[in-house]
Amino acid sequence: LRTVHKYGHVPELLFTFGLAYLIEETVKVVWGLPAVPLRVPEFLDGPLFTLFSTSFPKLRGFMMLMALAMLLSVYLLLTRTRIGLVIQAALTHPQTVEAFCEQAEACAAHMALEEVAEIDVPTLITVGDTDMLTPPAHARALHERVRGSVLHVWPEMGHAPFWEIPDLFNRLNREFLEAH
Repeated sequence: LRTVHKYGHVPELLFTFGLAYLIEETVKVVWGLPAVPLRVPEFLDGPLFTLFSTSFPKLRGFMMLMALAMLLSVYLLLTRTRIGLVIQAALTHPQTVEAFCEQAEACAAHMALEEVAEIDVPTLITVGDTDMLTPPAHARALHERVRGSVLHVWPEMGHAPFWEIPDLFNRLNREFLEAH
């Protein structure tokens, strides 16, 4: 889809529908066209309720309940998880997310641990103890290689203490700069 994305949303939709059509036709070629009979489980067999002279099957009610559960799950996934935040960001700011991914790939491909041993100035290294982007083990590895460095691990903190606790973060930096 990335190669089609640069041409706009309509080509993306056409590509997606075309791909779905090809998958459907492949399934027909492999497994054939006849429908597979569905054996309804006993607990879902029979009417759920009857309205006037029309009965509403339990199976249909169960399928509607499952559809609502899936809809609720997707809603909660998009609004209450980090994955949802990334998806929302990708929809509203695709260039930012793309730039972030390119930066992350560049960081992962570049190993500079040996080069940091050449740093010969006072260095403050801070990391959150729950940081997943740059885990504390990475900060410790830097601390071991940079002569005279100071390592500060923020308790119960992720990747952005400068946003989450700016006053404490700035005070630590100020104290370090004044001492060196």
